[in-house]
Amino acid sequence: MNLKKTISAALLAGTLALGTTGVASAAEESPNRSRPTQEQICARAKQATDRLQAGRERLAQHVQKLNEKRAEAEAAGNTEAVAKIDARLAKLKGTAERIENRLQQILEKVGDRCQ
Repeated sequence: MNLKKTISAALLAGTLALGTTGVASAAEESPNRSRPTQEQICARAKQATDRLQAGRERLAQHVQKLNEKRAEAEAAGNTEAVAKIDARLAKLKGTAERIENRLQQILEKVGDRCQ
């Protein structure tokens, strides 16, 4: 019984020693990061807005196709398909709103600093 306690104590002490050493060495290796330059900020903002605008264009094309499919389904009297398409259009409307909000946030954040 005494031997089990001794081994347990040794294992616990070893684990704690290794754990604190790992934490201390990880804290020492943190990189010294500098702030991005204005050019970098503007480049990232342009990349983000380009990506969002391309997504907005793809979304608009997809909505147009869905509207055409919905008109066909409605003309054929397929109410189940119309309901599914309406649900998808509602999701896409939410996505479009998120894209617009994100574009607005980027433009507000960058402001007049980038041309």
